[in-house]
Amino acid sequence: MQQNGNVVFEVNMGRATGTNKKDTIIIITKCFTNEIVTAFPKAI
Repeated sequence: MQQNGNVVFEVNMGRATGTNKKDTIIIITKCFTNEIVTAFPKAI
């Protein structure tokens, strides 16, 4: 949980996707709701 109450989820997709071959998606939601603040791919 971030200081502002948002929650960060890291979801491993199990395979590389997209043009940059990123395999994880970061999803940030408002305080355990279904309201997504932002989401973006990340290489781990």
